Amino acid sequence: MQKPQKKAIQKVNVIGSVLSAVVAGTIVFVAMNNQLKQCVIEKNHLKTAVSVPVEKPKNTPDFVPALQPKNQDIFNQTACYHILNATLPNRCVNIHYQTLDTQIDWLNHLLLDNRNIEQVKTDLQQQLEKQHSDNIGFIANNQQIEPTKINIQTPQNKDIENIPVAENNHSVIFLNQKGKIAQFQIHDSEYAFGMAHGIFSTKYRVFDLKNQKEITFDDLILSSKRTILAKILRDRLNENPNLGDEYLLNHCENKEECIEEELLKAQFYFDKDGIIFSYDPYQVAPYSQGVVELKPEYWELQGIIRGDYLPYR
Repeated sequence: MQKPQKKAIQKVNVIGSVLSAVVAGTIVFVAMNNQLKQCVIEKNHLKTAVSVPVEKPKNTPDFVPALQPKNQDIFNQTACYHILNATLPNRCVNIHYQTLDTQIDWLNHLLLDNRNIEQVKTDLQQQLEKQHSDNIGFIANNQQIEPTKINIQTPQNKDIENIPVAENNHSVIFLNQKGKIAQFQIHDSEYAFGMAHGIFSTKYRVFDLKNQKEITFDDLILSSKRTILAKILRDRLNENPNLGDEYLLNHCENKEECIEEELLKAQFYFDKDGIIFSYDPYQVAPYSQGVVELKPEYWELQGIIRGDYLPYR
């Protein structure tokens, strides 16, 4: 009777051992699983902490792009002609228009005077044809030759060397960018047959990249301070021994309102120490003086220039 009881006890012991092993294994599994979850959490936290900030999308209000403009030739054509049975050499008309591709559509559009490239090409082609026609008439009248005897040609560039050329050139230069402000210089020159000399101009265009607009003279100057600014510019003009306001006095017949108006027709751009106001030949001085630039310093312009653009450093 003791043997069956002994076997029963042994069987109970085996079952107890198995149950103990299962419980122990479960405890170990739960502990390892919890440890694994903790590692994953710590890894994700670390990944979030060291991740590189995502670049702001370009349509956010405070995004200011860094410009890297590239030259872009839009139009460069020459139309030439010669007169049959005449000793007069061939003459040509050339139009060259170069702008910049800034990689910003609205800025490119403004640099093209609110036109697209195809519109500019069409306008320039019409301008070339008109100048060509005008020059044919000019030569025919001077030489007393019937226009019907004029033969029009469009030679290759190699054929127009040393031939008189009437020219019209336009080019855009990127000056610099300081924060949200980008500045460009525009060169225009024109020479037509019969002119005593060519006509040229240098203009400046300043853009607010954050607000996507061109900064005009009226944007820059407080309207109530225009007279004060005109006086500062006139003082600068008279400080230059080669300039002075004699030209303006004669041009305006000594009328102060006229002098102020002419001085406030300036182009402008920002410099390190002040704002440069630029004038084309004949604006405030004779042609012989070329482009005239006057630079009041920033400290002089406190309370005259809008706070958004002063100081510009």
